Amino acid sequence: MKHQRKNRDSRRKRNSAAKREALIAAATKLFAERGFASTTTREIAMKAKCAEGLIHRYFGAKSGLLLAILNDLSSNQEELLLSGAHPGDSLGEELQRLVRAQLDHLWKKRDFIRISLSQALIDPKVAAAVDPIRHKSENRIAQQLGRHKGSKGIKAHDIETMAQAVTALTFIFGFVGPAIMGHKRSRSWKQAFDIVDLMSRAELIRWENRRLAVVEQHARAAIQLGMYDSAIADLQCLVTQHPLREPLWAQLMVAMCRSGRQAEALATALERVLIDGALWASLADRSRRAYDQFFSWRAIAARYADTLGKPAEESIGSATSKQAEVAHIR
Repeated sequence: MKHQRKNRDSRRKRNSAAKREALIAAATKLFAERGFASTTTREIAMKAKCAEGLIHRYFGAKSGLLLAILNDLSSNQEELLLSGAHPGDSLGEELQRLVRAQLDHLWKKRDFIRISLSQALIDPKVAAAVDPIRHKSENRIAQQLGRHKGSKGIKAHDIETMAQAVTALTFIFGFVGPAIMGHKRSRSWKQAFDIVDLMSRAELIRWENRRLAVVEQHARAAIQLGMYDSAIADLQCLVTQHPLREPLWAQLMVAMCRSGRQAEALATALERVLIDGALWASLADRSRRAYDQFFSWRAIAARYADTLGKPAEESIGSATSKQAEVAHIR
């Protein structure tokens, strides 16, 4: 007897779940075709081949059925983000993958999303259900990005900001543009991908700047410890890769001068000036300090006062006058 009762209960639960799913499927189709207000509970029940009373039993009312569909929509979106595609090799590729998944989802569900949003304007219960779906989507995207190997070292706040940006971008270019404004879908999607690509490159630039800042600190420490040859070798490679980064040139000039390679340091300074013609008129502060320390008329006169056969003060005065003459000629 107990075994038979358990079987009956199990069949009843399966039937209830099947009927509930049938009502949700029917309502989803009818709401998309006719709109929420124009669809009756009787029509939904007939399409689902269920008794109309089951709508009130399972969902309370037609609006409750809409809320259930919204919850299913959120679950389907979560499955879409997690399923199928292999995570991108880089964080930028993973962003592109997530954006594509979101765009696909919004386009497939565009009719129902339009109805849900319009109903949310007049029904506080529907409005209250829509916002958590957005938060759930953002959290899931943030979790996906946070797990990616390329996110190592990125602050949690920055990951959350990227997830919010993905959600906002896909809603604007995946739903509002093509589904509401009538924009061409391929053009709208391309705009979304272009913006994500820009975000990815900006993140890469930021990380590269952080890396270079650490490299500059390492070179500065090597110079202070007297490890000039090592610092010069590293800095020569770096100025080739980053020819417009001032601190690297300044440190290279300082390392060369302190190692007794003043001629190479002067050649390095001239090379830097040739790379950027405007640099002669306005050297960045760090390069100017290095230049003034080793190559100004005053510095040269002070360093070679004995060789010139004049007291240092007199040599400095002559060098200063010479510098003024050169400036006047220019």
